[in-house]
Amino acid sequence: MRLGAGLFGAVFALGFAEIAAAQDHGALVDRAIEGHVLPGYARLSAETAALSASAEAYCGGEAAFEAVETAYHAAFDAWMGVSHLRFGPSEADDRAFAIAFWPDSRGTTPRTLAALIASEDPVVDDPAGFSEVSIAARGLFALDALLFDPVSGGASAPGSYPCRLLTAIAGDVAFGAAAIERDWAAGYADLMRAPGPRNPVYASAAEASAELFGALSAGLEATADLRLGRPLGSFDRPRPRRAEAWRSGRPQRNAVLSLAALAQLAERAFLPELSPEDAQDVRDAFDRALEVAARFEPPMTEAVADPARRIGVEAARAAVRSVQAAAAEKIGGALGLSAGFNALDGD
Repeated sequence: MRLGAGLFGAVFALGFAEIAAAQDHGALVDRAIEGHVLPGYARLSAETAALSASAEAYCGGEAAFEAVETAYHAAFDAWMGVSHLRFGPSEADDRAFAIAFWPDSRGTTPRTLAALIASEDPVVDDPAGFSEVSIAARGLFALDALLFDPVSGGASAPGSYPCRLLTAIAGDVAFGAAAIERDWAAGYADLMRAPGPRNPVYASAAEASAELFGALSAGLEATADLRLGRPLGSFDRPRPRRAEAWRSGRPQRNAVLSLAALAQLAERAFLPELSPEDAQDVRDAFDRALEVAARFEPPMTEAVADPARRIGVEAARAAVRSVQAAAAEKIGGALGLSAGFNALDGD
């Protein structure tokens, strides 16, 4: 069996051929592409292009800093809609990591940005050269530090070197997002839709649907273990600054948006293949997790360190675990698949 090698997770067939054969994998894949993947990447491409334009306008003295902040959040929102799709075009040339280098367990991003600013490296004025800069100084998390951390740059004045760096990062993110969208529309979608012996990635429609199930499963695991689990740390030692995009106040927002995107993937691709009862069980698990994740009092950086409030974050993580269990039992059981290794485990 040939599976696409997704960085976010691999999926392995359990050998339940009689179960998989009963499912319309081709229709499942088509629904996922048309209803989730292509619209998600189109949105990401549009929002990152708007972010790049707003950065240029601000640094040229033609727009307020608030316009950059608004565009940054819109672009990050769009990324959360597709961040789980770590295979195919997003994997090529490490594009996904260039858009979102996280977790950064060693704090490489602030140091790399500080070095660029201290040296005023002219690479920021060369888009091709900037694409070769350390991945830690690129993407949305570099913007999180540059825009919202005074040590890394803060709201830099138009015409300053940090502002040139801002436009370079925003332009690089937009370029990568556009490349992913282009490659999906220009060929990768057809690879998933037309499996077979001559297809270099997918020998069968079941393998293509397995790739998508792997994305769903790994996305849930990332939200449980990384977005919620990392900042929780332990009761005696919470780690609030390990939360995703904590400088810009996005940790809870990201968890909710990621869950919503995964719920959309499940609803549009997988649930039509299940019995009404099983589909409703998965739907209910997602609804519960979304409710609990949206309910605890933000910001997460304070909630995890407050004994009276961290229980809300713990409850959200438990609710996501319940979604994982429902997806594995109901969807995985119907398709004869299970989620395998997640490349981000253990960070």
